[in-house]
Amino acid sequence: MLKKVLNINNNKGLTNLPYSLDDIINQLLNNLEAKFDATLVTHALAYIAASKKGLSESELEDILSLDDIVLNSIFSHQLPSIRRLPSILWLKIRKELGDFLNETDADGVRVLVWAHKPFKHVVLTRYFKYPKTVQHYYNTLTDYFLGTWSLGKRKPYRYTQMQRQRFGISDTVGEFSYRFMTGVPS
Repeated sequence: MLKKVLNINNNKGLTNLPYSLDDIINQLLNNLEAKFDATLVTHALAYIAASKKGLSESELEDILSLDDIVLNSIFSHQLPSIRRLPSILWLKIRKELGDFLNETDADGVRVLVWAHKPFKHVVLTRYFKYPKTVQHYYNTLTDYFLGTWSLGKRKPYRYTQMQRQRFGISDTVGEFSYRFMTGVPS
């Protein structure tokens, strides 16, 4: 882990070295947020930390796809035909995390969990500061595991101000594209 942080900081000299394990992990998270969409990184890692037994890759992608804050951040400059997290975005973050996440079995499913307790501790300390944010994470997880938006029930979402201006949209609320439903073979 220190090697990753040192490699990233090698052009800054050795004056900015972290002092503790928590500092090293925080530096790694800073680097992930700078390299990828900060909102996506924050929410993805928070959901893994918030889950009781871990999340499978597909569960995490589905949960991130239910998270309007994440999708509005990712799609701030475009209107996708299907409002869903592109898998490649999570896969790049997952690759960067490498051995800091482990796969284990939970209830017959392969799930991602933190490889070391200090990672979960730092993620909880860093991303669970504000009650409203914590409530958002747990509400999204609850909606997913209760199946609130399953069985064809479309989840409405709010267009951002930037999307409404850029694309000339007058409505503030949208729904998933019918393209998804009409493309399914009968």
